[in-house]
Amino acid sequence: MVNDARLGEELAQDALARAYTSLGSFRGDCRFRHWLFRIAVNGCRDWLKAGARAERPSDLTGDELVTGLHPERDAAARQAISALAAAIAALPPKYREAFTLFHVENMPYEEIEAITGVRVNALKVRVHRARGMLRAALGELLDTEVTS
Repeated sequence: MVNDARLGEELAQDALARAYTSLGSFRGDCRFRHWLFRIAVNGCRDWLKAGARAERPSDLTGDELVTGLHPERDAAARQAISALAAAIAALPPKYREAFTLFHVENMPYEEIEAITGVRVNALKVRVHRARGMLRAALGELLDTEVTS
C-alpha cells in the first residue's frame, strides 16, 4: 500500500506494537486477524494522509521471474513488473488500498470490508475502477513504447 518494502515493514512493526498495547481493547466482535489488519491499514492511511506519497518507484523488480535462460523474456518481465508497480503506486489511495488487499493479499471482499469498514459493493467498484485505471495507464505506456 505504501510501495516501499522497508517502510511497509516499519508500519507493520508499528501496527504490531499498537495492537499489543491495545490488546485489552480487543472486544472479540470480529476475527483477531481483521482487527490486526485494520490497525495496519489505518497506519498506512495515516502515513499517506500525513503528506507522504507512495509515488516513488517500487521495490518490485521482477527478479523473481528471471531465470537467466531467456534474457529477452527476463528483461521484458522486469519492465512489465516495474510498469505495473508504478501504475499501482499512482492509483489514488482508496483504489490502491482496495486493489492491493483484493489482488495482492488475495482477500475476499467480505474480509476487506471487515478490515476497512468499506461496504462490499463500494469495494467492488473501487477494485473495478482501479483495474480500469491500470489498463489505461499500462495501455498508454504500451502505446508510447510501440511508437518510439
